[in-house]
Amino acid sequence: MIASSGNNTGNAHCRALAPCETPDGTGPAGDYLRDDVSGPIAIRDGGALKGQLNQVLFQQARARLPTTYARLAEQVAFVKADEMNTIRNLLEQLMEDDAARGRPLLAAVAVSSFKTGLPSSWFFSKAESIGLFAGDPTNLEAYAFHARELHNVIRFYADPRLSPKTEKHLQPTALKKGNRMLIAKDIMTSSIVTVRLDSTVAEVADVLESYGISGVPVIDNGVLCGIVSEGDLLRRMEIGTDLQLRPWWFRLFSGNAVLATDYIKSHSVHVTDVMTTDVVTVTETTAVVDIINLLERKRIRRVPVVRDGQVVGIVSRADLVKAINTSRKNSHPPVLNDDSRIRSEILDALRSESWPSDENASVTVNNGVVTFWGAYASEAERKASHILAENITGVRAIDDHRIPLTIPYGMM
Repeated sequence: MIASSGNNTGNAHCRALAPCETPDGTGPAGDYLRDDVSGPIAIRDGGALKGQLNQVLFQQARARLPTTYARLAEQVAFVKADEMNTIRNLLEQLMEDDAARGRPLLAAVAVSSFKTGLPSSWFFSKAESIGLFAGDPTNLEAYAFHARELHNVIRFYADPRLSPKTEKHLQPTALKKGNRMLIAKDIMTSSIVTVRLDSTVAEVADVLESYGISGVPVIDNGVLCGIVSEGDLLRRMEIGTDLQLRPWWFRLFSGNAVLATDYIKSHSVHVTDVMTTDVVTVTETTAVVDIINLLERKRIRRVPVVRDGQVVGIVSRADLVKAINTSRKNSHPPVLNDDSRIRSEILDALRSESWPSDENASVTVNNGVVTFWGAYASEAERKASHILAENITGVRAIDDHRIPLTIPYGMM
């Protein structure tokens, strides 16, 4: 039966799912801020300190340089350990503010020490609680997440035209083309179809076919209990695919429990026996790039969007494809005689990337025709620069006069 999410608590089959659930763990240890502080921390003149801290981080991002918690404390005249944890509390508030506005986390500019180059573990815990980080904070996922946030912050705030006075009035912007940074709320399907916990497999199959979808959340009294997808219904007795070929020695090592579980999933008519209960969720402010990383890492096709424990939408791969199409349709038409703006956007975009090899390469634009001068290290770099330019509004053609950075053998 088709149902909608409500406001009551669920039964024993269901559990409250935290946004982007991950295994428990602590991140890299911090050198300056304690991680054992729980609960609210008293803030002395919190509003002024928060603004001062934001200003310091802003200037560091503009300078393209990270800083440490200890240096932040010095710059806001903090020296005591308890006041250092006040800074932690303020940084967490800044993270919440940035997440709510769809901006990169300015707090990523601050690290525990230059030696580690990473924030303390509370940074990753906070990022997870606001739906931006969905990985293990103890391994390379933490390094990758922080590196991306730091890179995004520098690209977002390094624009010399941006000042602290005007920044607070800006809408969240994309990191490359000036479009608004997409978050889950922008692309999710809000009018979601759900089934109840007491639904049958036949009812679920009918919902999937009728609505042309590949998966459906299972809801009980407003609580998300699981998801049933097409993959959960591949092995079914109704279509004669229930038998799974197991090697003869399989039962010797696994006993009969796995075989009995296979039978239950392929023969039961109850949705509770076929649904996937280990569901990963995101919030409305989760960045689309993080959702894509989540889908790839977990090898899933959709992720529910929750607010206060209630499902308010779902993001599927189809929604991502729709977002690409919508972005193209909403792009601004070319503007004639706008060569200066085109050149400036291309140069800014090139500086924000890590793959250009020739920092001295130059770009000229005449009537929308972009000409590259200088050198390139690989054909992939050459093609990437062309694609970068093609994505700038107003570019009509590309003329490349660069030479490859290869040294003939005889000249060595």
